[in-house]
Amino acid sequence: MKQSQTFCSLVTISCVLLLSAATMAAVPRQINYQGRATDASGNPVPDGDYDVRFNIFDHPTAGSGLWGEIAPSIHTTGGLFTHMLGSINPLPDSIFAKYDSLYLRISFNGQVLSPRVPLVSTGYAFRVNSVDGASGGAIDGRLELNGNIIVWFDPDQTGNASVYLPDDGIGRREIWDEPGIASATFLGYPAGRVFESMNAVDVVTVSLTTPATGYIVVEAKFWAVGAGSCLCYGWVQIDEASGGDPLPPYHSRFGQDSSVTWGATQIPGFVSRVFYKPAGSYTFRLEGAEFVDNCAECYPQVQNAIITARYYSTAYGTVEAIVPPEEAGNFENAAPVTVDSQTKYRVDLRELELRAAKAEAAAERARANAEKAKSELLRAKYEPSSSGSKDK
Repeated sequence: MKQSQTFCSLVTISCVLLLSAATMAAVPRQINYQGRATDASGNPVPDGDYDVRFNIFDHPTAGSGLWGEIAPSIHTTGGLFTHMLGSINPLPDSIFAKYDSLYLRISFNGQVLSPRVPLVSTGYAFRVNSVDGASGGAIDGRLELNGNIIVWFDPDQTGNASVYLPDDGIGRREIWDEPGIASATFLGYPAGRVFESMNAVDVVTVSLTTPATGYIVVEAKFWAVGAGSCLCYGWVQIDEASGGDPLPPYHSRFGQDSSVTWGATQIPGFVSRVFYKPAGSYTFRLEGAEFVDNCAECYPQVQNAIITARYYSTAYGTVEAIVPPEEAGNFENAAPVTVDSQTKYRVDLRELELRAAKAEAAAERARANAEKAKSELLRAKYEPSSSGSKDK
Protein backbone atom coordinates (compact mmCIF):
# COMPACT_ATOMS: atom_id res chain seq x y z
CA MET A 1 0.00 0.00 0.00
CA LYS A 2 1.31 3.41 -0.92
CA GLN A 3 2.31 5.32 2.18
CA SER A 4 0.49 8.57 2.79
CA GLN A 5 2.36 11.84 2.82
CA THR A 6 3.87 12.59 6.22
CA PHE A 7 4.31 15.82 8.01
CA CYS A 8 5.97 16.73 11.30
CA SER A 9 4.08 18.41 14.09
CA LEU A 10 6.22 20.15 16.66
CA VAL A 11 6.04 18.79 20.20
CA THR A 12 8.78 20.92 21.70
CA ILE A 13 12.01 22.55 20.73
CA SER A 14 14.29 24.09 23.29
CA CYS A 15 17.82 25.36 23.70
CA VAL A 16 19.12 23.22 26.53
CA LEU A 17 21.30 25.90 28.06
CA LEU A 18 20.62 24.94 31.65
CA LEU A 19 23.52 26.75 33.27
CA SER A 20 23.84 26.39 37.03
CA ALA A 21 24.54 29.70 38.69
CA ALA A 22 26.09 27.85 41.62
CA THR A 23 28.57 25.75 39.65
CA MET A 24 29.23 28.22 36.78
CA ALA A 25 29.30 25.26 34.35
CA ALA A 26 29.90 25.80 30.65
CA VAL A 27 26.87 26.13 28.37
CA PRO A 28 26.02 22.84 26.55
CA ARG A 29 26.78 22.89 22.82
CA GLN A 30 23.66 21.02 21.64
CA ILE A 31 19.95 21.80 21.21
CA ASN A 32 17.29 19.24 22.10
CA TYR A 33 14.64 18.79 19.39
CA GLN A 34 11.51 16.64 19.83
CA GLY A 35 8.93 16.16 17.09
CA ARG A 36 5.97 14.01 16.03
CA ALA A 37 5.67 12.60 12.51
CA THR A 38 2.19 11.89 11.20
CA ASP A 39 0.58 11.07 7.89
CA ALA A 40 -1.83 13.34 6.05
CA SER A 41 -4.69 12.13 8.22
CA GLY A 42 -2.85 12.98 11.44
CA ASN A 43 -1.98 9.40 12.30
CA PRO A 44 1.52 8.64 13.58
CA VAL A 45 3.89 7.09 11.06
CA PRO A 46 4.74 3.39 11.66
CA ASP A 47 7.37 2.78 14.31
CA GLY A 48 10.84 2.43 12.78
CA ASP A 49 14.03 4.17 11.71
CA TYR A 50 13.87 7.15 9.38
CA ASP A 51 16.36 9.42 7.61
CA VAL A 52 16.02 12.95 9.00
CA ARG A 53 17.96 16.01 7.93
CA PHE A 54 18.21 19.25 9.88
CA ASN A 55 19.22 22.65 8.47
CA ILE A 56 19.32 26.10 10.06
CA PHE A 57 18.43 29.18 7.98
CA ASP A 58 18.34 32.92 8.65
CA HIS A 59 14.85 33.34 7.14
CA PRO A 60 11.50 31.54 7.70
CA THR A 61 11.06 30.68 3.99
CA ALA A 62 14.20 31.73 2.05
CA GLY A 63 17.63 32.84 3.19
CA SER A 64 20.96 31.05 3.34
CA GLY A 65 21.69 27.65 4.82
CA LEU A 66 23.98 28.27 7.81
CA TRP A 67 24.34 24.81 9.30
CA GLY A 68 23.15 21.26 8.74
CA GLU A 69 23.48 17.64 9.77
CA ILE A 70 22.10 14.26 8.68
CA ALA A 71 20.68 11.74 11.15
CA PRO A 72 20.30 8.58 8.99
CA SER A 73 18.39 6.43 11.50
CA ILE A 74 16.17 8.32 13.93
CA HIS A 75 13.72 5.96 15.62
CA THR A 76 10.06 6.88 16.02
CA THR A 77 7.64 5.44 18.57
CA GLY A 78 4.03 6.41 18.09
CA GLY A 79 5.36 9.02 15.67
CA LEU A 80 7.46 10.66 18.38
CA PHE A 81 11.19 11.14 17.91
CA THR A 82 13.98 13.16 19.52
CA HIS A 83 17.37 14.36 18.37
CA MET A 84 20.19 16.49 19.79
CA LEU A 85 21.06 19.12 17.19
CA GLY A 86 24.84 19.44 17.03
CA SER A 87 25.53 15.85 18.09
CA ILE A 88 26.73 14.94 14.56
CA ASN A 89 27.97 18.26 13.17
CA PRO A 90 28.87 20.79 15.92
CA LEU A 91 26.79 23.96 16.05
CA PRO A 92 28.99 27.02 15.37
CA ASP A 93 28.84 29.91 17.85
CA SER A 94 29.05 32.36 14.96
CA ILE A 95 25.49 31.88 13.71
CA PHE A 96 23.98 32.59 17.14
CA ALA A 97 26.21 35.63 17.54
CA LYS A 98 25.45 37.08 14.08
CA TYR A 99 21.72 36.40 13.56
CA ASP A 100 18.84 37.51 15.78
CA SER A 101 16.38 35.04 14.23
CA LEU A 102 17.11 31.50 13.08
CA TYR A 103 14.81 28.82 11.63
CA LEU A 104 15.12 25.04 11.58
CA ARG A 105 14.13 23.18 8.40
CA ILE A 106 13.46 19.44 8.72
CA SER A 107 13.55 16.87 5.91
CA PHE A 108 11.82 13.70 7.14
CA ASN A 109 12.45 10.55 5.10
CA GLY A 110 13.28 12.63 2.00
CA GLN A 111 10.40 15.06 2.37
CA VAL A 112 11.06 18.74 3.21
CA LEU A 113 8.56 19.81 5.86
CA SER A 114 7.01 23.23 6.24
CA PRO A 115 6.89 25.62 7.95
CA ARG A 116 10.41 26.04 9.29
CA VAL A 117 10.63 26.04 13.06
CA PRO A 118 11.88 29.23 14.78
CA LEU A 119 14.67 28.62 17.27
CA VAL A 120 13.91 30.15 20.67
CA SER A 121 15.63 30.21 24.04
CA THR A 122 14.76 28.70 27.39
CA GLY A 123 15.18 30.72 30.59
CA TYR A 124 18.83 30.05 31.37
CA ALA A 125 19.84 30.55 27.74
CA PHE A 126 19.52 34.30 28.33
CA ARG A 127 22.83 34.14 30.21
CA VAL A 128 25.64 35.22 27.91
CA ASN A 129 27.91 32.25 27.23
CA SER A 130 31.05 34.39 27.09
CA VAL A 131 30.54 35.42 30.72
CA ASP A 132 31.34 31.88 31.78
CA GLY A 133 34.40 31.22 29.65
CA ALA A 134 33.35 30.86 26.02
CA SER A 135 36.11 30.16 23.49
CA GLY A 136 34.86 32.79 21.03
CA GLY A 137 32.10 35.07 19.89
CA ALA A 138 31.39 38.66 18.87
CA ILE A 139 29.68 41.63 20.50
CA ASP A 140 28.47 44.55 18.38
CA GLY A 141 28.60 48.07 19.75
CA ARG A 142 29.90 49.41 23.05
CA LEU A 143 30.54 46.99 25.91
CA GLU A 144 30.35 48.50 29.40
CA LEU A 145 31.12 46.77 32.70
CA ASN A 146 29.82 48.47 35.83
CA GLY A 147 30.98 47.85 39.40
CA ASN A 148 32.96 49.90 41.88
CA ILE A 149 34.60 51.32 38.76
CA ILE A 150 33.43 51.55 35.15
CA VAL A 151 35.26 49.82 32.30
CA TRP A 152 34.15 50.11 28.71
CA PHE A 153 35.20 49.25 25.16
CA ASP A 154 33.80 51.20 22.23
CA PRO A 155 34.93 50.00 18.75
CA ASP A 156 33.15 52.96 17.11
CA GLN A 157 35.76 55.30 18.62
CA THR A 158 39.46 55.65 17.82
CA GLY A 159 42.65 55.98 19.87
CA ASN A 160 42.32 56.45 23.62
CA ALA A 161 38.57 57.06 23.24
CA SER A 162 37.99 53.41 22.25
CA VAL A 163 38.90 51.99 25.68
CA TYR A 164 38.42 53.23 29.23
CA LEU A 165 40.34 51.52 32.03
CA PRO A 166 41.50 52.73 35.45
CA ASP A 167 45.01 54.18 35.54
CA ASP A 168 46.43 51.11 37.27
CA GLY A 169 44.30 48.60 35.32
CA ILE A 170 47.08 47.24 33.12
CA GLY A 171 50.26 45.72 34.54
CA ARG A 172 53.03 43.41 33.46
CA ARG A 173 50.84 40.32 33.89
CA GLU A 174 48.35 41.62 31.32
CA ILE A 175 50.91 42.87 28.77
CA TRP A 176 52.67 39.79 27.48
CA ASP A 177 55.14 41.61 25.21
CA GLU A 178 56.05 44.56 27.43
CA PRO A 179 59.71 45.64 27.77
CA GLY A 180 61.91 43.48 29.98
CA ILE A 181 65.46 43.59 31.27
CA ALA A 182 68.33 41.27 32.23
CA SER A 183 71.73 42.23 33.63
CA ALA A 184 75.01 40.65 34.78
CA THR A 185 78.30 41.89 36.26
CA PHE A 186 82.00 41.04 36.32
CA LEU A 187 83.70 42.24 39.51
CA GLY A 188 87.36 42.12 38.54
CA TYR A 189 89.55 44.45 40.61
CA PRO A 190 92.42 45.11 40.94
CA ALA A 191 93.12 42.20 38.55
CA GLY A 192 90.53 42.16 35.75
CA ARG A 193 89.98 40.01 32.67
CA VAL A 194 93.38 40.05 30.96
CA PHE A 195 93.55 39.76 27.17
CA GLU A 196 96.61 37.66 26.43
CA SER A 197 96.04 36.87 22.75
CA MET A 198 94.28 38.13 19.64
CA ASN A 199 91.52 35.53 20.17
CA ALA A 200 88.51 37.14 21.83
CA VAL A 201 87.54 35.90 25.31
CA ASP A 202 84.38 36.56 27.30
CA VAL A 203 84.39 39.13 30.07
CA VAL A 204 80.75 38.64 31.12
CA THR A 205 77.56 37.26 29.53
CA VAL A 206 73.85 37.98 29.97
CA SER A 207 70.85 35.85 28.91
CA LEU A 208 67.38 37.11 28.04
CA THR A 209 64.15 35.31 27.03
CA THR A 210 61.79 37.39 24.89
CA PRO A 211 58.02 36.74 24.67
CA ALA A 212 57.65 37.85 21.04
CA THR A 213 59.56 39.13 18.05
CA GLY A 214 61.22 42.47 18.80
CA TYR A 215 64.35 44.48 19.47
CA ILE A 216 67.03 43.69 22.03
CA VAL A 217 69.27 46.56 23.10
CA VAL A 218 72.49 45.37 24.74
CA GLU A 219 74.78 47.81 26.55
CA ALA A 220 77.92 47.36 28.61
CA LYS A 221 80.17 49.66 30.60
CA PHE A 222 83.52 48.88 32.19
CA TRP A 223 86.93 50.10 33.29
CA ALA A 224 89.71 49.57 30.71
CA VAL A 225 93.31 49.23 31.85
CA GLY A 226 96.53 49.02 29.81
CA ALA A 227 99.34 47.58 31.91
CA GLY A 228 102.96 47.84 30.73
CA SER A 229 105.55 50.35 29.55
CA CYS A 230 105.29 49.76 25.78
CA LEU A 231 102.66 49.69 23.01
CA CYS A 232 99.62 48.08 24.67
CA TYR A 233 96.13 48.11 23.16
CA GLY A 234 92.95 46.04 23.52
CA TRP A 235 89.43 46.06 22.12
CA VAL A 236 86.01 45.22 23.59
CA GLN A 237 82.61 44.63 21.94
CA ILE A 238 79.18 43.05 22.38
CA ASP A 239 78.62 39.86 20.39
CA GLU A 240 76.47 36.74 20.24
CA ALA A 241 79.07 34.25 19.05
CA SER A 242 82.04 33.58 21.25
CA GLY A 243 85.53 34.33 19.93
CA GLY A 244 84.31 36.79 17.31
CA ASP A 245 86.36 39.29 15.31
CA PRO A 246 86.04 43.02 16.04
CA LEU A 247 83.08 44.55 14.17
CA PRO A 248 83.32 48.30 13.65
CA PRO A 249 81.72 50.52 14.85
CA TYR A 250 80.56 48.29 17.71
CA HIS A 251 83.94 47.63 19.29
CA SER A 252 85.72 50.04 21.60
CA ARG A 253 89.53 50.38 21.60
CA PHE A 254 91.69 51.32 24.54
CA GLY A 255 95.39 51.32 25.37
CA GLN A 256 98.64 53.28 25.47
CA ASP A 257 101.56 54.17 23.22
CA SER A 258 105.10 52.95 23.85
CA SER A 259 106.15 56.36 25.17
CA VAL A 260 103.59 56.38 27.99
CA THR A 261 103.64 54.48 31.26
CA TRP A 262 99.99 53.91 32.06
CA GLY A 263 99.78 50.83 34.23
CA ALA A 264 97.78 52.31 37.11
CA THR A 265 95.34 54.38 35.04
CA GLN A 266 91.73 53.29 34.47
CA ILE A 267 89.65 54.59 31.57
CA PRO A 268 85.82 54.26 31.52
CA GLY A 269 84.52 52.41 28.49
CA PHE A 270 81.06 51.87 26.95
CA VAL A 271 79.75 49.72 24.08
CA SER A 272 76.22 49.03 22.78
CA ARG A 273 74.45 47.14 20.02
CA VAL A 274 70.85 46.57 18.83
CA PHE A 275 69.53 43.20 17.61
CA TYR A 276 66.19 42.20 16.09
CA LYS A 277 65.12 38.69 17.10
CA PRO A 278 62.11 36.36 17.08
CA ALA A 279 60.73 35.13 20.38
CA GLY A 280 63.26 32.95 22.18
CA SER A 281 66.20 32.79 24.57
CA TYR A 282 69.46 34.54 23.73
CA THR A 283 72.88 35.03 25.29
CA PHE A 284 75.01 38.10 24.64
CA ARG A 285 78.62 38.58 25.71
CA LEU A 286 81.03 41.37 26.40
CA GLU A 287 84.23 40.05 24.84
CA GLY A 288 87.67 41.39 24.06
CA ALA A 289 91.21 40.68 22.89
CA GLU A 290 94.61 42.35 22.48
CA PHE A 291 95.95 43.97 19.30
CA VAL A 292 98.42 42.27 16.97
CA ASP A 293 101.22 44.88 17.39
CA ASN A 294 101.36 44.81 21.18
CA CYS A 295 104.71 44.26 22.85
CA ALA A 296 105.46 41.19 24.92
CA GLU A 297 105.08 43.03 28.24
CA CYS A 298 101.55 44.27 27.39
CA TYR A 299 98.60 43.25 29.59
CA PRO A 300 95.37 44.98 28.45
CA GLN A 301 92.44 44.14 30.69
CA VAL A 302 88.86 44.99 31.62
CA GLN A 303 87.70 45.51 35.22
CA ASN A 304 84.31 45.88 36.92
CA ALA A 305 82.07 45.35 33.89
CA ILE A 306 78.28 45.34 33.73
CA ILE A 307 76.20 44.19 30.75
CA THR A 308 72.48 44.87 30.36
CA ALA A 309 69.98 43.55 27.79
CA ARG A 310 66.57 45.19 27.28
CA TYR A 311 63.67 43.94 25.14
CA TYR A 312 61.33 46.24 23.17
CA SER A 313 58.36 44.93 21.17
CA THR A 314 58.37 47.64 18.50
CA ALA A 315 60.22 50.67 17.13
CA TYR A 316 59.01 54.27 17.04
CA GLY A 317 61.66 55.55 14.63
CA THR A 318 64.69 54.53 12.63
CA VAL A 319 66.75 51.69 14.11
CA GLU A 320 70.03 52.03 12.27
CA ALA A 321 72.60 49.25 12.36
CA ILE A 322 75.89 48.34 10.67
CA VAL A 323 76.10 44.75 9.44
CA PRO A 324 78.81 42.70 7.70
CA PRO A 325 78.42 41.72 4.03
CA GLU A 326 77.09 38.23 4.86
CA GLU A 327 74.07 39.80 6.62
CA ALA A 328 73.36 42.55 4.08
CA GLY A 329 71.28 40.17 1.93
CA ASN A 330 68.56 40.18 4.63
CA PHE A 331 67.73 43.80 3.80
CA GLU A 332 66.34 45.42 0.66
CA ASN A 333 67.90 48.81 1.39
CA ALA A 334 71.42 47.95 2.56
CA ALA A 335 73.83 50.81 1.77
CA PRO A 336 77.58 50.11 1.67
CA VAL A 337 79.82 52.15 3.99
CA THR A 338 83.53 52.06 4.78
CA VAL A 339 84.45 51.60 8.44
CA ASP A 340 88.12 51.18 9.45
CA SER A 341 89.00 50.41 5.82
CA GLN A 342 86.39 47.64 5.76
CA THR A 343 83.21 47.50 3.67
CA LYS A 344 80.13 47.21 5.85
CA TYR A 345 76.45 47.95 5.23
CA ARG A 346 74.14 50.47 6.85
CA VAL A 347 70.61 49.07 7.37
CA ASP A 348 67.37 49.86 9.18
CA LEU A 349 66.28 46.99 11.43
CA ARG A 350 62.66 48.07 11.00
CA GLU A 351 62.73 46.20 7.68
CA LEU A 352 62.79 42.98 9.70
CA GLU A 353 59.91 44.15 11.88
CA LEU A 354 57.79 45.02 8.83
CA ARG A 355 58.62 41.68 7.21
CA ALA A 356 57.57 39.81 10.36
CA ALA A 357 54.31 41.80 10.53
CA LYS A 358 53.52 40.97 6.88
CA ALA A 359 54.22 37.28 7.49
CA GLU A 360 51.93 37.28 10.54
CA ALA A 361 49.16 38.99 8.56
CA ALA A 362 49.52 36.47 5.72
CA ALA A 363 49.33 33.58 8.18
CA GLU A 364 46.18 35.08 9.73
CA ARG A 365 44.57 35.41 6.28
CA ALA A 366 45.48 31.80 5.51
CA ARG A 367 43.86 30.63 8.77
CA ALA A 368 40.71 32.64 8.02
CA ASN A 369 40.50 31.25 4.47
CA ALA A 370 40.94 27.71 5.79
CA GLU A 371 38.11 28.20 8.29
CA LYS A 372 35.91 29.66 5.55
CA ALA A 373 36.62 26.73 3.23
CA LYS A 374 35.88 24.27 6.03
CA SER A 375 32.57 25.98 6.76
CA GLU A 376 31.59 25.93 3.08
CA LEU A 377 32.41 22.22 2.82
CA LEU A 378 30.25 21.43 5.83
CA ARG A 379 27.42 23.53 4.45
CA ALA A 380 27.59 21.75 1.09
CA LYS A 381 27.66 18.38 2.82
CA TYR A 382 24.66 18.86 5.08
CA GLU A 383 22.40 21.25 3.12
CA PRO A 384 20.03 19.57 0.62
CA SER A 385 20.68 20.49 -3.02
CA SER A 386 18.51 23.14 -4.71
CA SER A 387 17.17 20.49 -7.12
CA GLY A 388 15.53 18.57 -4.27
CA SER A 389 12.21 19.11 -2.54
CA LYS A 390 10.91 22.58 -1.81
CA ASP A 391 9.18 23.81 1.31
CA LYS A 392 5.51 23.13 1.21
